[in-house]
Amino acid sequence: MYNISAIVNPGEGSSYDADGIYCDVCAHVPIERNWIYNVDYGIEVASENQVCQVNGTEWTGPSNSGTPSLSNHPCYGEYVTVRNNVITNSNAAGYSIGGYAKGSSKGGHDEGGGSSYDVVFVNNTLYNNSKEPTGATSEFQIQNQVGSAQNNYFENNLVYAGTFNTWIYSFVKSSTSYPAPPATLDWNLYYSAAGYVQGTSILWDDVSNYTNFANYQSATGEDESSRNSNPDFESLTSKPLNFDITAASPAVNNGGTSLSCSIGWCDPESNSIYGATDFLGHPRMSNGAINIGAYQVLGIASNTLTVKLTSRSFTLQSGASTTLTATVTAIPAGGGAPSGTVKFMKGSTLLSTQTLMPTGVNTTSASMPLSASQLAPGVNTLTAVYSGNTIGTNCCSAKSPPGAATQVAIYPSTTSASITVTRQ
Repeated sequence: MYNISAIVNPGEGSSYDADGIYCDVCAHVPIERNWIYNVDYGIEVASENQVCQVNGTEWTGPSNSGTPSLSNHPCYGEYVTVRNNVITNSNAAGYSIGGYAKGSSKGGHDEGGGSSYDVVFVNNTLYNNSKEPTGATSEFQIQNQVGSAQNNYFENNLVYAGTFNTWIYSFVKSSTSYPAPPATLDWNLYYSAAGYVQGTSILWDDVSNYTNFANYQSATGEDESSRNSNPDFESLTSKPLNFDITAASPAVNNGGTSLSCSIGWCDPESNSIYGATDFLGHPRMSNGAINIGAYQVLGIASNTLTVKLTSRSFTLQSGASTTLTATVTAIPAGGGAPSGTVKFMKGSTLLSTQTLMPTGVNTTSASMPLSASQLAPGVNTLTAVYSGNTIGTNCCSAKSPPGAATQVAIYPSTTSASITVTRQ
């Protein structure tokens, strides 16, 4: 998800408040393995109404029909697990929980308020979120009506703050209705190029005067096992940026593993709060240990890039057409989906150059229409040539159909099965 903003939307007050993923009073949902960038808020689990029906809905009828709830049942985004996502370059905040506005009282009858309940944000990577000065808050924002009873967790997350340099923004002071802590934080890794700055990097429970990260830990009791050090990403200069971590990273094997299915949401597939796989689809645990952040398996340099070329039809009558599709795959997927372009060739003749678009966490594809008039009568062989990029250094070419020989090359290419042009 990318390029989502409300800054030019008068209906939203022309402000940075559009979400990549917005869980407004949703329940029993895992949000996992997404790459979200250049949005206003990366992921938000919150509520815009303080009171709901007992079943958790705000209205008596379907699709916001009927009458608004008049019960005392609070409205929450609840039992949600946000895990193994990469959130980068958000305008306002990377992740946000709590009620969007202050309620008149706990469970009161008003249109504002709301909260987040039993929400777990675990094993995510956040980078350079909160980048617009007019709307910036932080990498992790805690809003209204959130206290210890709401049982929210922020653990095993890798937070690399950008120029705004705010790691945590918990701006509402605790109260008797919502006592501290507003969330439970531990086993995270925090970093920014500018380093920790008193009064800027952490605003916790409306307090920002912690002299350093260790002072924040001792004063609040939060993030007891967390670290403030450089995560050692593979590359912050490549395109796309490479948020895998090196073997020397302090994030390796230093995450916590004690969270259970009694909080958040454990879907039946994984039966684990951490999920079955990391961001790229590899097993989430390694010999019982877990990394901090979204990546578990290391080693971008060992990536192999393969190219596959297919055609919707391999027999064309004169005047007919088909579609060619080239798919580029990174194996074992250490750096995400390959970017770049593919050239569709007939011998030495360039038919078209197309930009690859993501189709999965480690695959991209590009297509082009092909008419019989572009080919010679009889048997034709076409080739797709990949431009190459930085996430794979051991690139290879794979020939189609399957089972053909594979050879090493810097810029992988693939040869299609025969496309035959016949006369009507």
